[in-house]
Amino acid sequence: MSDFANSNEDVDAKKLGPPETPQSFSPDDALPEVKPPTSKFLMQLFIAPLLIVLGAVSFVLIPQFLAGWHGDPRTYVEELQRPSDTAWQSAWNLAEALHDRRNEELKNDPAFAAQLSHLLDEQLTDSGKLGEKDIWLRSFLCRAIGTLKTPEGLPTLLQAANQDATPEDQQVRLAAVEALAEAIDNLGAAGLRDDPQIWETLQAASTARSDSALPFPQRYEDQLRSRACFALGVLGGDRANDRLAELTSDSFSDVRYNAATGLARQGDLRATPMLLEMLDPNVLPEKELVAPADILDTISPDDLQIRQRVQQASTMNNAIRAIVILAHENPQLDRAPVIKQLEALLKSEIPLQLRDVASEAKLVLEEPTDSLMQ
Repeated sequence: MSDFANSNEDVDAKKLGPPETPQSFSPDDALPEVKPPTSKFLMQLFIAPLLIVLGAVSFVLIPQFLAGWHGDPRTYVEELQRPSDTAWQSAWNLAEALHDRRNEELKNDPAFAAQLSHLLDEQLTDSGKLGEKDIWLRSFLCRAIGTLKTPEGLPTLLQAANQDATPEDQQVRLAAVEALAEAIDNLGAAGLRDDPQIWETLQAASTARSDSALPFPQRYEDQLRSRACFALGVLGGDRANDRLAELTSDSFSDVRYNAATGLARQGDLRATPMLLEMLDPNVLPEKELVAPADILDTISPDDLQIRQRVQQASTMNNAIRAIVILAHENPQLDRAPVIKQLEALLKSEIPLQLRDVASEAKLVLEEPTDSLMQ
């Protein structure tokens, strides 16, 4: 008998008959029971991601907002009216706030300008010995007055620009002459060219002479002439331009370069020879201009050359921009030697950004004169 016959007890144990009717099936039977979402679930799904996004946005935008907003200038003026060891910080904040375009209306307020003039006048008439913070305070007040577009602060600024009885006064004078250039620009150079005080102030500053044997940081007069050159370039007019033309042969390179760019701003062709020199890749700035005297003997020749190349690139950039302005202001410019110098510059090793500026300037100068004037 086969093994299959021996399995009959399994068959006998079951009753044979028609199959049972299958149970009905619905797709809904495969889904879990639907319940309303809990607050914890909503927090995880929506609120938490939203908070993360808002946090990331705040991390980016809040510092930008704070960096762009320097506060209310009137608040800093109130602080300056109260004696304080941190008054210089309030003066710095004031100057920064006044450079914010959101305070344009205040810069046209004569009463506000008179307040700043009074604050600086009080400092200048104080005959006590000046500490470092006092110098900062006066310098930042000069800078703040330079931003104004109403002339009430100009007499006091001119007073600071002529005061140099002590080394401390000299530092303030440098800041005042620099601020005077901005004031001339804000108040309108054309209306100030015949002002005798402005002319005498800048003429005197531009003729100051230093002892060339002194280290550069101690050559106050060189720095003063450089700032005066910049201010004369903003002022313009025949007298200022003639003085700038003389200063293109100054012994100090910064003076020569500021004189040339100032002439270019006024469309004076006497700027051209010095602008071409500024574009010469073989002319490096004096080493005293790129490293403090106390470390000059300690830095390596390679480091010194890097510093000189960085300063040289800045000088070239200023020269290129000045040449484009000169070509725009004066169509009589002989552009051929300028284009030739730019071509030589582009063949040398210069930073990529400077190369872009030089290439763009070359294209501009190669355009017809009529299109350049438009």
